[in-house]
Amino acid sequence: MATQKGFRIEHVVGQGRIMRASRRYEPGDTVLREPPCLTWPHDDAEQLISSFMCASADVQAAVLDMAAPDADAGLSCIVSDHARMEAVAERAARSAERSSLAARMAEAYDGPRAADLFEHLLLIGDINAHAFGKRAGLFPIAAKANHSCSPNCGHSTRVGGEMHYFATCTIEAGDEIVISYLDQLWSTTREERRRVLLTQKLFYCTCPRCSRADSGGGGRPPLEEIEPDSRGGEWTAPQQLARAECAAAGCAEECATLGLCSPHAPCADLVGKAVTAFLACRAEAAEATKRGLPIASATTTALSAQISGRYCRWAVLQFGAEDRAVALMLRSRCNSCAPELGRVVTPDTDGGSETERKRA
Repeated sequence: MATQKGFRIEHVVGQGRIMRASRRYEPGDTVLREPPCLTWPHDDAEQLISSFMCASADVQAAVLDMAAPDADAGLSCIVSDHARMEAVAERAARSAERSSLAARMAEAYDGPRAADLFEHLLLIGDINAHAFGKRAGLFPIAAKANHSCSPNCGHSTRVGGEMHYFATCTIEAGDEIVISYLDQLWSTTREERRRVLLTQKLFYCTCPRCSRADSGGGGRPPLEEIEPDSRGGEWTAPQQLARAECAAAGCAEECATLGLCSPHAPCADLVGKAVTAFLACRAEAAEATKRGLPIASATTTALSAQISGRYCRWAVLQFGAEDRAVALMLRSRCNSCAPELGRVVTPDTDGGSETERKRA
């Protein structure tokens, strides 16, 4: 068992290695900062091999210790024959790409032995790499955190390429530290999430959120079953944000059809949608002003300020204060919304109604 400041790495039967908190974390607290041990242009996997071959023995050992699941991992959990065949086909196609690239690069080294090593490294890159800017990197310690569709940690490599884990809810000592490997966490169904994880990360998700859905819990229809705006229009960016907040809160009401921020507390995992909604409101306000519609301009400006007040703190953690959109959010933040910054939502563990927790 390896121990880091604030958490430790344990081996749990049936789960493998996990990251467990050894102290209490408040929302927004930094859990981990780690520079990449290897980086390469994200569209040039050959540079991953080259970087590995030039790395120190310690770095090479850390990389080879990262997860590299078997080709059939998780497939036995798929009930649908059609879904299983799709997953097998997608995995086989990507495996063939890795094998071809590894064989070509191995010609300059030790033939078959080098090809096996390079193919293994390419698999490690596929499973564990994180992108930042135009590059990708491997973070051996951060990679020990497991996935959950209801994570308690956010993560970002947007600032300087350094991996930053930050608590998105209160994490007690002894809790497992989990992140999401998915970008679209609250706008996808369980089946979609499992399909992506099966084909890209080679495991079948049995996290509490997905398991509740298996047992019929949750108390709300799947997000995709909630119809778009009852007036027949397209979902606006603020409505999409509100809709996702409803999903995160386990709410079956059509709060998002109001065209305003939802009544639920902000969810740190939705910060990307929040920035998009904020920018959309600013653009709409500018257009309304240009067309001489002062009431519409004032309404959308107020909505952008409300979104900023709810999400600017999480935007700073995720994207950095130097980001242009985040800087705009900080400038337009409404002081009356400041108390909202400490409140985000997490789905109730029993699949019931909304649970709000203090998240400083």
